[in-house]
Amino acid sequence: MFSSFLKIHIMYAILFNKVLGKACHKQTDNHCNYKHNDNDGGYTPHFLFITKVYHDFTSERIIFMGIGSYAFIIIMTTCFLIMRANTVSDRKRTQEEQDFWSRESEANSVRRKDISTLDYVQIEVQSLPVNELDTLIRSKYLKELARLANEKIINLSSDTNTDLKLMYGPANLNDLTKYDLNYTALIRLLDNIGKDLISSANEDTAVIFLEYAVSIGSDITSTYTALGNIYHSKNETEKMNKLISSAEKITSLSGAGIVSKLKELRSSS
Repeated sequence: MFSSFLKIHIMYAILFNKVLGKACHKQTDNHCNYKHNDNDGGYTPHFLFITKVYHDFTSERIIFMGIGSYAFIIIMTTCFLIMRANTVSDRKRTQEEQDFWSRESEANSVRRKDISTLDYVQIEVQSLPVNELDTLIRSKYLKELARLANEKIINLSSDTNTDLKLMYGPANLNDLTKYDLNYTALIRLLDNIGKDLISSANEDTAVIFLEYAVSIGSDITSTYTALGNIYHSKNETEKMNKLISSAEKITSLSGAGIVSKLKELRSSS
């Protein structure tokens, strides 16, 4: 980039030399020994810069450019690049907005579709060791667990509202949003149960609830790290590897961070 600035400056200086009539016309052996004046070369002030011209028999060479011209060229070039970048960014943003509203318009025209056969989560409370929960924990969580067991639950975290309308129609959006919120409530409930069980030194029961959360696609970081710590403390390498494989399937933003933490835990002594 600096070389480009230098070339521009040299061209700029030569142009002003010619326009202002500052080029020297004396071509003698002892020319460079003369006192510098308007016709002999030397330091010549130009707009925003100073040029020193050295003369010999065949050429006039610019050997010094003032710092002012470099600053001017740098400022102008920077301004140009910034304006160009802003223009490209504005065009991209405009295109993205047009694409969004185009998809939104298309989504709003989709007819209602059957959602009864979607992959809903079925909670089997009987399969979970709720009777092993302490009295306080049981009263705190069992009611919520029973409520969710009677609700429709589905994980739609990887889909936007526009995606859902395109796939199932806008008439189903409210119901699907409710079912997805039920899923969020379930995985948070399972995570909290696991934490309380670990705090009460009941890791074996905690593992059952946390593993169930992983099996239905939970993306809560603490669920995975809690399980990972238990596996690591018991040197259960195969279970740790399986847990990492499950984490690698997470499509939400937390997935990469979970995988990184688990791999770091696995490699620790």
